[in-house]
Amino acid sequence: MNNFNKTEDRFFLKTKIYNKIEEISKCLAAAVEFNIPYNGKVNLVLAEKNGRKSYTLIDNKFMKKGFYSTEFDVTNIPGGEYCYKFKTDRIEQTRELKLIK
Repeated sequence: MNNFNKTEDRFFLKTKIYNKIEEISKCLAAAVEFNIPYNGKVNLVLAEKNGRKSYTLIDNKFMKKGFYSTEFDVTNIPGGEYCYKFKTDRIEQTRELKLIK
């Protein structure tokens, strides 16, 4: 059996979408979780598939090796098909995200 440890020297990227309660109102949030196996600059952008609008979640930020979770509020983002692009000096990945409201 292969035990997976978040701090291992392997790259991974995943998305979670969930409801959270903040004060009185309920909002829809998403989180992108990733592990980077080395220190470096990180970019993370969420963009509509048609290219009309994009949201910068991490902008060329220096991050140390390790596990991270970037949460963002999607309450005011319209439902639809999106992709998010994760990029470092050595890794570049694009994943799809469907936001159904």
